[in-house]
Amino acid sequence: MHKAGAAFAPYGYMKDPKDKNRLLLDEEVVPIKRDILRWFIHDGMSLAGIAKRLNELGIPNPSAYKRSKGYAYANPNSDKCDGFWVSSTVRRVLTDQVNIGHMVQGKQRVVSYKVHDRVTTAPNEWFIKENTHKATFSQVTTV
Repeated sequence: MHKAGAAFAPYGYMKDPKDKNRLLLDEEVVPIKRDILRWFIHDGMSLAGIAKRLNELGIPNPSAYKRSKGYAYANPNSDKCDGFWVSSTVRRVLTDQVNIGHMVQGKQRVVSYKVHDRVTTAPNEWFIKENTHKATFSQVTTV
C-alpha cells in the first residue's frame, strides 16, 4: 500500500485511520472520478464541459471538498476558482497517476534549505513506485 507522506491524501483517497502512511479509496469521491473519466472518454466531453457539468451538479472541487471534510487545507490557487471546477483541475484528476495505483514523488523540489521556494521538476526526474495502493481507474482506461 501507498506510503502517504504528504499532509493530505490526493483527491479520491483518504489516509487509513489505523495507519496514516496508507491510502484508502474515498468511496464518496470514487463515483465522481469515474464519471469524469466516462464523460471524457466515452461521451467525448471537453475538460471545460466536464468542469461546467460538475459545477452545475454542485460537486465541490478537490480543495473545497477537503475543506468541507474539516481539513485545514489551503491551496494558493484555490481562491482563484472559489470552490468551482476549472478545466485544469479536471485535467489533473484525469492524468494523476495515483488513480492507477502508482505513487509519484519529486514533482517539485525546494530551491535551497534557506529559500523555501519550489520549482517544478521534469517528469524524467520523478520517482514512480507502481501498484502501491488500490486504483480508481484501470490502466487501460486512463488518459
